[in-house]
Amino acid sequence: MKEKAVKGEFGQIYFAKAQWLRRRGIPGWGNFTNREIQGGGPLIDIGVHMLDIAAYLMDYPEIDNVSAASYDKIGKRKGAGLMGDWDPQKFNVEDSLFGFIRFKNGASLSIETSFALNMKDKDRRSLDIFGDKLGASLFPPETYGEEGSMLTDTSYPFSQDTDLYLKSLSNFVRACRGEEELLVTAKQGAYVQKMVETLYESSLRGEPIRL
Repeated sequence: MKEKAVKGEFGQIYFAKAQWLRRRGIPGWGNFTNREIQGGGPLIDIGVHMLDIAAYLMDYPEIDNVSAASYDKIGKRKGAGLMGDWDPQKFNVEDSLFGFIRFKNGASLSIETSFALNMKDKDRRSLDIFGDKLGASLFPPETYGEEGSMLTDTSYPFSQDTDLYLKSLSNFVRACRGEEELLVTAKQGAYVQKMVETLYESSLRGEPIRL
């Protein structure tokens, strides 16, 4: 998908929709529900991965303003869990967050993430990007466009055979040896962290944040 974006096959990517939602996936172990140690809830744990991919495909456009709302409607009471039991008395992170980011190039990005949300699916992971020439979904990887007067849908099942964890670890080792360029740079990491930080700031203030 990145190769297609670099080649201009998407045209202008003007909107992306990122989701990682769990119906009842509050971790019952570790420090996932402790803001002081963890830094936050689902946004900083799972939603951040969707933000990372979206920013990568959109080529890290300059952020204009950020708006978000977060909730703790389920985590602070005892309930059924799919990832162990949690202590509602010690739950002090968000159990869901919904945000919207506008960029100075006119593009925008929405993010929806949750540890607990009353929905049908146990786990919903998706990222959709929309360009004026081509659109795509990443889970599973597909593109949507047109050729002549025909609409086209293309799937890429072979891409799921790649062990991305092994690839990233191998790249890090090779980069340390000076054999490759890093796939993920400090600048990219700082950009994604800025999005996370500003989404939290907006949700706590209850108002949009302009950068």
